[in-house]
Amino acid sequence: MTQTYPNASMIRRGASMVYDGLLILAIMIVMSMPIASLDTGDKTNSFISDPILKHLYQLFLYLLIFAFYYVFWRMKGQTLGMQVWKIRAQGEDGNIMTPMQCIIRFAVATPGTLLLFAGFFWAFFDKEHLPLQDRLSHSRVVYMGDKPYASERPA
Repeated sequence: MTQTYPNASMIRRGASMVYDGLLILAIMIVMSMPIASLDTGDKTNSFISDPILKHLYQLFLYLLIFAFYYVFWRMKGQTLGMQVWKIRAQGEDGNIMTPMQCIIRFAVATPGTLLLFAGFFWAFFDKEHLPLQDRLSHSRVVYMGDKPYASERPA
């Protein structure tokens, strides 16, 4: 039997996104170092000036971000930022999201985030106050309470 938790507030979600954003930025920098070393510095023959390579690099970064979220969501439903803010992404049944739910959630959240967090504004009109990515992926982000981890509870 799974425990029922309330939906996470937008403040907790936002704080988690900032925390995860800093981690993702660090990962992107480290993963870009080998690619950046290929750049010769010649402006006419630069890696970034080639339109095909530029788009492949952007796709690489996008897939890197997807991999970050997918791995964490599938392992325990929480990224590192979500663990700090005690929230969890889960299926409607309270279990870890399925691979398809992770893919849909990320695919819907991407344009919603790029368009000034439009996916989150959907929550103002949704009867259960769920953002668009939650609604379409049949998942939700829940607040796990003040002391959700065994290490925080008294012995």
